[in-house]
Amino acid sequence: MRNITLVTGREYTSRVQKKSFIVMTLLGPLLLAAFYGAIIWLAVSDTQNDEKHEILVLDESGVFSEGITPHGNLHFSVNPDDTSAESYYGTLMIPANFSIDQPLGARYISSESLNIVEQSSMENQL
Repeated sequence: MRNITLVTGREYTSRVQKKSFIVMTLLGPLLLAAFYGAIIWLAVSDTQNDEKHEILVLDESGVFSEGITPHGNLHFSVNPDDTSAESYYGTLMIPANFSIDQPLGARYISSESLNIVEQSSMENQL
């Protein structure tokens, strides 16, 4: 038993005394914090876009026939006369079986994805 304690103690001190162990012990948490900080910075910088996004809403259910209130930089055009998708940022398709009680089946189609704030805003509007 004494030999196991001696070997374990020697291995521990030889590993701890290495420069690489000391450097990674100090840099590991800093690198981890920098990684998460970069993710948060990218998410926040993506939400600071002030560009207005016009969304085409094709409402087959008629629930939104009176329109959807604009929120933030999202503006909605419900069943307009001109439905050429090229002039819109994206298309929100509301199926005929959509209701306030069962808000399922709505699809958003776009060449670019919405950021987290815009997606949450659209979900709240529906």
